[in-house]
Amino acid sequence: MRPGRCGPFGPSGCDACREDDRVEAAIGTQDRLALVVAYDRAISSAVAGWLEAAGFDVDLCPGPLGPAYRCIATDVRGCPLARIADVIVLDLWLHSDADDAGSSALELIRYYRSLGRSLIVLDHDRSGSSFFAAQRVAILSWPPIRSEIERFAVTLAPEAGALPTVR
Repeated sequence: MRPGRCGPFGPSGCDACREDDRVEAAIGTQDRLALVVAYDRAISSAVAGWLEAAGFDVDLCPGPLGPAYRCIATDVRGCPLARIADVIVLDLWLHSDADDAGSSALELIRYYRSLGRSLIVLDHDRSGSSFFAAQRVAILSWPPIRSEIERFAVTLAPEAGALPTVR
């Protein structure tokens, strides 16, 4: 979760949130934002913690959920979290893939790439990791390794304060 925010739905108006907003406005920068898409809460929490330690604000998404397993990213609305993320970490083993229904991880990859987002893919069937700098994509083997997640996220994300291009 983003530090300085009360609850999952944004600022509640508490003194700490107001102070954080004043500090951000005074500094005039925006932190780098990562989106972690993983059905497994233990994995999403661990990866989020690693990214926060590397200087990212982090949003979490469980991916498509039942019963329909449809994701708004594959809908005409698109995903508001993905549109503002500097880098997206996607675990390829989503609940929709396990049940072979709805929006698949591959559909989400196509959507995130159509936005021009940097992408770190956690591939359960891969041995070894690959980095495609020109495409701003890293494919990492399972299980995720903290140093790789941090290194690729920092490499792929724009500098703090630079806004990602929204399409």
